[in-house]
Amino acid sequence: MRKENSVVRKILDAKIPWNNYPNYKILKTNKIRAYYILHIVDNELKISHLSAPQIASIITKKFKKTILQQAIRIVLDKEIGNGVDTIKEDGVIKYHLLPNGIKEIPDIEVKKEVVFHPKDIIIPFELFESSKGYIKKVVHQINGCYKDEYFDACYVMIRRLFETLIIDVYEKKRLEDKIKQKDGSFLMLRDLIKMSINDKDIKLSSQTKNHLPKIKLLGDVGAHSRKINLRKHDIEKYSDHLRLCADELNTELNEN
Repeated sequence: MRKENSVVRKILDAKIPWNNYPNYKILKTNKIRAYYILHIVDNELKISHLSAPQIASIITKKFKKTILQQAIRIVLDKEIGNGVDTIKEDGVIKYHLLPNGIKEIPDIEVKKEVVFHPKDIIIPFELFESSKGYIKKVVHQINGCYKDEYFDACYVMIRRLFETLIIDVYEKKRLEDKIKQKDGSFLMLRDLIKMSINDKDIKLSSQTKNHLPKIKLLGDVGAHSRKINLRKHDIEKYSDHLRLCADELNTELNEN
């Protein structure tokens, strides 16, 4: 039971961008409500299986709508093999949403997979296979912009990736107060980089400490320059530095 509750707490405490998904209020049945929770939690946190009590608890606490675990179990059991499949973990039945189930959620677009050739990739996807959904989406946008030759946009998203990784590292280590301003907001990227490369609690190589300010500078050009547009060469010449810095920060983020 404690393990079940800890998973629910983790989900409720996570920074899930609920507003990026359809409004919960439009969901009319318990089946679709359960599908909705399973889809978002898997997509954002890579928690692929939830029990009926966990789903009911998330709905009740997040959306202030009391729902019984029995009601969730009844509707999902009817959809086994169609909308969901199941596993048994520690004697508890847990449900996993299948593609047919995703299609039933209103306004959820089932996107066709975009094919990336090696030459289209500037930040390797495999570096972030186990990362949270919002980071994986940023990496996908970086490579998508690079593939389609939107190089200014590509570097803006690269800038966002490093800002996110640095903040997440500090939050993971429970050191976020170091990178906050007096009003509680996070420091600007320039100061985040300055803090991280001089912080003994953040283990970065000398190469990464040297490359991060250069990456930030080029990102500023993409984001703020009125008359200069970045070219493919501007990004290609930093490709090894980008991979190294992203890999080191992600490793620091995922260390136990």
